[in-house]
Amino acid sequence: MPNEKWGVAKVKGIEPEQFFIFLINTEGSKGPLMRASEFLSEEELRSDMKSNGSTEAEINSLIERARANPK
Repeated sequence: MPNEKWGVAKVKGIEPEQFFIFLINTEGSKGPLMRASEFLSEEELRSDMKSNGSTEAEINSLIERARANPK
């Protein structure tokens, strides 16, 4: 099974705030493969993450980290 890591990033310089979810496969044969979602509002992001089983605490933590370091 590939080693996959996912997270949330805030889009830098866009108002209102927009976020995206990313997935990196760290074992890609030609380097890491990265996939990302479309830009999402905070409400859309929370809804998507809740429907995929994330807890409120996990979601809050990921959003705080994304706001602290926009991409």
